[in-house]
Amino acid sequence: MFQALFELMLGKVGRAFLAFYSEYSPFINAAAIVYGGILVYAHNNLRALVRRMEAMIVECARDLGASPDPVLVHSRFAARWKQEHASRTAVIPSRRDLWLTRVPADGLPELLQIRPDYVRMAMHKMLGDPPARSFRPAVYRAWEHLRHQLLIGMRAGARDPDELIAAMEERLQEKLKRGRKAPRKK
Repeated sequence: MFQALFELMLGKVGRAFLAFYSEYSPFINAAAIVYGGILVYAHNNLRALVRRMEAMIVECARDLGASPDPVLVHSRFAARWKQEHASRTAVIPSRRDLWLTRVPADGLPELLQIRPDYVRMAMHKMLGDPPARSFRPAVYRAWEHLRHQLLIGMRAGARDPDELIAAMEERLQEKLKRGRKAPRKK
């Protein structure tokens, strides 16, 4: 009875799709499983690459001593990454996370926006230096958002940090105009 009601609600086109699916369901399901497996592989590969990048950032920071400059750490990291991954190709999710894409591994830091501010955030998260209070709140949230999205293997939800910072600071200015108290800058 429920199936008849469901088919009635589907209409003529819906019933045709249902008949097509019931006829070819093993092939459709196999294609969906293969597609899902490919996407899981690409996302896990992105996560592993980001973790490898952060480990290399920490190594470069430790080589420079206590409280190194993030710009210097970034330049050393970028040079070392390009040297070690010059001839490799990485498979990562596409920008919309619907398929995978092959990119030269030495260009990944630029593609994933690994910039001095990201290096500073990675040093904060992995080494505890610089302390969180040394970041402006909008900058901290923006780079933490990008880092989180990359660590979970998602590129689609990651907004450009500069745009995010500008939007957060604009909202803060609007709150100030309306008379709300602004958070302390640290």
